[in-house]
Amino acid sequence: MSESTNTPKSEAKKKLQIEPWMFWPPLILLILFSAFVINDPVKGNALMKKGFDFLAGPLGWSYGWFFLIVMGILVYLIFGKYGSMRFGGEKPEFSTFTWLVMLFTAATGGALLYWGTIEYFYYVSAPPFGVEPFSLKAQEWASSYGLFHWGFITNSLYALTAVLFGYFIFVKKMDIFRPSAACHAVLGDRVDGWLGKVIDIFYIIALVAGVGTSIGLATPLAGHLIAKYFHLEYNLTMDIVLIIIWSVIIAIAVYTGLQKGIKYMGLARIWLSFIVIGVVLLVGPASFMLNNFTDGIGTILQNFGKMALYTDPLKTTGFPQAWTIFYYAWYLTYAIYMGIYYARISRGRTVREVCLGCVGAASFGAWMFFAVIGNYATDIFNKGIVPVVDIMNNVGDSAAIVEVWSTLPWPAVTLFIFLALAFVSTVTLLNGGAYTCAMATMKNMRSDEEPAGWTKIFWSLAIGAVTLALMIAGGLKPLQMFVVCSSFPMMIVAAMIIISFFKESKKGWGDGHSWGEKHYWETENS
Repeated sequence: MSESTNTPKSEAKKKLQIEPWMFWPPLILLILFSAFVINDPVKGNALMKKGFDFLAGPLGWSYGWFFLIVMGILVYLIFGKYGSMRFGGEKPEFSTFTWLVMLFTAATGGALLYWGTIEYFYYVSAPPFGVEPFSLKAQEWASSYGLFHWGFITNSLYALTAVLFGYFIFVKKMDIFRPSAACHAVLGDRVDGWLGKVIDIFYIIALVAGVGTSIGLATPLAGHLIAKYFHLEYNLTMDIVLIIIWSVIIAIAVYTGLQKGIKYMGLARIWLSFIVIGVVLLVGPASFMLNNFTDGIGTILQNFGKMALYTDPLKTTGFPQAWTIFYYAWYLTYAIYMGIYYARISRGRTVREVCLGCVGAASFGAWMFFAVIGNYATDIFNKGIVPVVDIMNNVGDSAAIVEVWSTLPWPAVTLFIFLALAFVSTVTLLNGGAYTCAMATMKNMRSDEEPAGWTKIFWSLAIGAVTLALMIAGGLKPLQMFVVCSSFPMMIVAAMIIISFFKESKKGWGDGHSWGEKHYWETENS
């Protein structure tokens, strides 16, 4: 799909123009929201809570059913006639091993470091289904719920959106940077009018919410690591400085042509993730880690439907709203972003390969953090070495996480590795989020073009501002509420894209490749 780079000057200027309706409304809304929350955190929290209570309460049931339906569609794609269909007529762009590693590490980062270590303790101290806190049953549920939230049901949405956008990008030959373009079979020419603009604006706001939540969790963690490593006192100013530093790094990369540096950080993130898992597995209680992980998977298999659809209308403990629905919402805010990424690295793959690869590799990648780092923290807590829950309640989650990691051998080395992983993960995430927003807000973009550098800086600053606002408002709870409030429109958009896919694909795969027909290299190898 590459085109000549010898474009006229007028066309070169054109590709640097923003789409005003896509750029200014979401940017202004996000800036106003950030200013409102920073100016009056109490009122900001109250406003978000109203939206959260309505969407996670009366409409909470819709999230569970949506994700179960997504899983059902994925099963149909795997075992039905679509399974053998291929995205594009070329051989796969990446080897199977490289492709699986890219999928495996796609979800790794600062937020996974955070939740992989601490999530168990939220569940064991306030378990679901009315279970007694810290009881054996509470421990069983706590060991399984993190795996559930980062497992097959949520990653099914990423896999499905990868199939949808893989079809539109490689089969329909569309340059897609906004979700409205994929809704044409449902909405017709209205995607070019105000309705399409509304869809795309919701997409950008949801993506900023998702990325902002990830950064909002990773930033205090990096701050506490720095404070611990350099014997400093942690405070909010440190978080503000970190976000400014990350934005400055992106700005320097854009204007000095050092974008390769960001790519190298992405590669470093992959290797650091493997190093972290390997080191903790090597020095930790490997037998306990693997056994508790296995028990957690067994609990999920026994109770999958109960966990997926749990809304707790009788006891009203708030557990599913605060956790399962929050995770559903968080994955929804990332769905299109991740779907497009997964699709673009899956050229030449079959639908079946994409479905199984995305769900399997992405889930396994997240599970390794919970199995190794999470169970290391659980073991440390059970042995009374670190009072994790007390530190969480009195100081904060990030402080508790750092204290857990400080018990590893050679803390000067291991804490530095954790800090490096948290740092590069956050820079690459912020860069990816800003890049995607910039692409979506440019006029007449092609896949072989780059958005204007200043728009990336604008969006990195906007994401940083939203993150700071939510951190000032109270951290975790405001982050959860903002994600849920931003996610519901994306559920509707995702449903329209799914319908559009089936309406378009039933006409044929569109690349001259009939149902069940093999490509030439498949015939040669058989």
